[in-house]
Amino acid sequence: MSSEGFGTRRGAKPLVKINELAPGLRADEIIGAEVRSSDDKIVGEVRNIVFGTKDGRDYAIVASGGFFTPGKSSIVVPIQSLRVTQERASFFLPIPKEAVGSIALMPDEDYKWLSDHRWRSKNDATFVQR
Repeated sequence: MSSEGFGTRRGAKPLVKINELAPGLRADEIIGAEVRSSDDKIVGEVRNIVFGTKDGRDYAIVASGGFFTPGKSSIVVPIQSLRVTQERASFFLPIPKEAVGSIALMPDEDYKWLSDHRWRSKNDATFVQR
């Protein structure tokens, strides 16, 4: 697989960067989609997306660890950090499943915490490919 920072998926086509898709993704292709770790383990699913932050960062709100329940916490993933299968069926994080457990969970009732630039910088750094 050619996407650096993403694990090996035997016999699978290379993953695609979100900004390299043509045509681009529709919201209904993202919401409800499966999210997997770089070692190809299921992490959860995209329950919401946030667009139009002042600094232009867009986010996928990923419910993990079972059924999504409103009011529970989720992980917040910068959309540009995700890769997608060529069939647009699954999204992949640039981190292994064991690292997902160390990511701070945020309440998904409202997204006021997205205004905290310090928190976002720390959170976003978790998903930067090395």
